[in-house]
Amino acid sequence: MVDDRHGRHERGRREAGDWRFHQRGDYTVVLFSHAGWREPVEFMHHCGTKWATFLLSLKELVETGRGRPAPDDVRISD
Repeated sequence: MVDDRHGRHERGRREAGDWRFHQRGDYTVVLFSHAGWREPVEFMHHCGTKWATFLLSLKELVETGRGRPAPDDVRISD
């Protein structure tokens, strides 16, 4: 089954997220990758941008006690 909106197959999806954390002085560094896409499709870029807004919201939550979860997150598409 193909999900045309996302340009990917529903079954046999291979993309995966990888989280890595390490300490740099007083800071915790979060490295995230979303890899394994079969081919570069438009939705891949949407996901990358959306993960960035999620991580910025997480940073804001940790630093201020208030993040920007949905539906108050940064809107990147219509």
